[in-house]
Amino acid sequence: MTGPLLQGINHVALAAPDVEATAAFYAQGFDLEITDISEPGSYRNLLLFFPNGSFVQVLDAADAPVVVAPASTPGDGRYHQGAPLDHFSLFAADVAALEELRDRLVERSATDGHIEDIAGIVLNLEFKDPDGRNVDVTAFV
Repeated sequence: MTGPLLQGINHVALAAPDVEATAAFYAQGFDLEITDISEPGSYRNLLLFFPNGSFVQVLDAADAPVVVAPASTPGDGRYHQGAPLDHFSLFAADVAALEELRDRLVERSATDGHIEDIAGIVLNLEFKDPDGRNVDVTAFV
């Protein structure tokens, strides 16, 4: 076999105490359509697809505790400090898209809007989703 064996991440699955609110946050903030694949009598299971086929999956965790990552501030390094998920990063189409997404996330009080330039290679915006998860949106410079 020549070339890479992997093409990237297929999906990230998020357990959420309020599936509808979490799915709506990602759908409205990032212009994603919600696909409900829940089976009758089972837990809620929603998919939000990106144009490349990867997706965010939101699963019902109403009966389970959600572990939230500790608070962090820009520039303080890794977030994990014992949380089961450090963070995940969404890939913006370009810098203009990153700036538009920043505005949407500021409107939702998910971020202060600070975009960090990382080594002149990427611009990175950190935000918290409705369940307190640390998430980034990144664009190459």
